[in-house]
Amino acid sequence: MKNLLAAITVCFLALSSATSAAQGLLTLEALENEKEYVSIADAILNPTAVLKLDLMGEGLTEIPAEVFTLPNLQVLYLYKNNLKTLPAQIAKLTNLQAIYLDNNLLESLPPEIGLLKNLKVISLYKNNLTKLPEEISNLAKLEFLFVSSNKLQSLPESIGKLINLKEADLSFNELTTLPESFGKLSKLTLLFLTSNKLTKLPNSVTQLSALTEFYLDDNTLTMFPGAGMRLIDLKIFSISNNQLTMLPEEIGALVKLESLYLSGNQLTALPNGIGGCLNLKYLDVSSNKIVEIPSGIRKLINVQDMNFFDNRIRTVPEWVGELPALKAIGLFGNNVDVFPLSLSKHDKY
Repeated sequence: MKNLLAAITVCFLALSSATSAAQGLLTLEALENEKEYVSIADAILNPTAVLKLDLMGEGLTEIPAEVFTLPNLQVLYLYKNNLKTLPAQIAKLTNLQAIYLDNNLLESLPPEIGLLKNLKVISLYKNNLTKLPEEISNLAKLEFLFVSSNKLQSLPESIGKLINLKEADLSFNELTTLPESFGKLSKLTLLFLTSNKLTKLPNSVTQLSALTEFYLDDNTLTMFPGAGMRLIDLKIFSISNNQLTMLPEEIGALVKLESLYLSGNQLTALPNGIGGCLNLKYLDVSSNKIVEIPSGIRKLINVQDMNFFDNRIRTVPEWVGELPALKAIGLFGNNVDVFPLSLSKHDKY
């Protein structure tokens, strides 16, 4: 009987401890107002009180062992050090919600990173990562993934399991494509893929229905998929300086789109479907090979500025100047001989 009571007591204490730990997690906003410890010496004086620890710019080549003795640590700043690896002990920081490892020398992440079940933010800007471990997909609470300026050549297929991801910065890497599972990131609102080596995208990217900003500039894409277009919340779409030869008619499904950047591609025409972008305010198709302004643009009643600079346009329809919200239009660098009278009161560049 005594053994049974002892066992029950142990289980109860374990459950109470786990519940207490869970209740002790603050929101990221609330953590901003908590005390920030800036040295290990101060932190170990009262280890259970430490929620935030900043070891920025300490010249660290490894994480001090004392860090793993801080049971309630929720935010850890380690940027601007000389870390090449993360130890497996990182898994001990079970309450960690945010870790900042920018400006280090990391070449890989340990699989134990996937054991940080409460992690919401991981920032790895400017390291030497060539890949992310499959285990990163176990971070079910992750909301912010910042891995810009690394050497990533691919992403794990399992990345689609990060169902709570809201923002992803994967710019300035060496990615050539994205895994098909990427389209399962249903809460993703901001996606940065600028300056990679992307040559194609999976059709699934058109399923990112929560996306509001999408940046694909400075890649080598020849097309953007249109089938099943569900980018219904997209407001900013930037895909300049690629090798696009066409846009899909489905572009018109982007009913909330406000800014569309297409400069520096190989476009010879714009689809009439663009007229479906009824909230479009700014259109930049400069430095392409467009020969005419499509009639679909006539439906863009909210467009304020259209940049057709450096194309091959010869004539400008009279109705262009009659667009109700239009304030400015870029037409220099084309072969336009005569501008319609309707544009006489508009700014031209």
